Amino acid sequence: MPAVASRCLRGLGVVGVLSLLTLAASPQSPPLQAPPFTIHAPADLAAEAASLAAILPGTLDRIQRTLQAPPLPASSLYLIAGNATDDGLPAEMGDAMPEWAAGIAIVSTRTAVIRIDRIGPYGQRRLENVLAHELAHLVMAEAAGAGRDAMPRWFREGVAGHIAHDGEWLDFLHLWLSPAASSRHPLAIIESSFEQADSETARRAAYAGSFAFIGHVVENHTDAALARTLRGLSEGLGFEQAWAQATAASLRKEEADWSAGTRGLRRWTAVLTSSVTLWGVITALFLLAGAARRVRTRRVMKEWDRLEPPDLEDHTH
Repeated sequence: MPAVASRCLRGLGVVGVLSLLTLAASPQSPPLQAPPFTIHAPADLAAEAASLAAILPGTLDRIQRTLQAPPLPASSLYLIAGNATDDGLPAEMGDAMPEWAAGIAIVSTRTAVIRIDRIGPYGQRRLENVLAHELAHLVMAEAAGAGRDAMPRWFREGVAGHIAHDGEWLDFLHLWLSPAASSRHPLAIIESSFEQADSETARRAAYAGSFAFIGHVVENHTDAALARTLRGLSEGLGFEQAWAQATAASLRKEEADWSAGTRGLRRWTAVLTSSVTLWGVITALFLLAGAARRVRTRRVMKEWDRLEPPDLEDHTH
């Protein structure tokens, strides 16, 4: 190896050398510009990267207007599939993504990562939704400024879910059956449930609970309450102070109002009369009708076989 190259590799260190080898093994498309984002993707994801570049500015503008947030500075979006480091993503970013996630936002570096091979299965919906969810995290952090660390996770995930139109019926089933639905202090349970990484049920209930609570807040106070809370955080207020200033109500009262609608008879009334239950019943009826039709068809075919005259053979003596 030439001496100059050797000195360069020593200067890069082990991580730098591995990154170079990774990039060499996984050809990258030229980065795409979708200001303020630079989109990085391997060559085999060039079409998906171009699709995101087309919709990203409009999606970002919608989120910033909803949250009354300042413009994002220069940011990065990595589009990957399979093993993160095989697609040119720095190893530390790949390590930050949970095994079950389709996207992650790293606010300290203004970076979003989307894993294409996890788009589509239950809980991940469409690429556009995952993009909006991760952009919302970056926009919230920018809007909250130095107060971003004061945001509880239920608020961050609830707002991102609201922005991305998250929420699937099975998530809400997990929520209604979880301890949070019968608690007078559900937010504490939801917050702690995010930390139960080994429990898929708890995690789904946490995301659904955050989404449902923020939906309750927006219904009562509009999206402006979210924007005002973020502004209060940027001005140095604690989270509950920022919340009270934004909604003219304490967080405890808002939580109590929401909790009252999820407990006891009202809880089960909501379950039984929800569109989730309605569609579940319709689906069940559809499946039952299909099964009955198949049974009826088999019965008719058997009857035809019974009534069909036997074949007459020409016997030559």
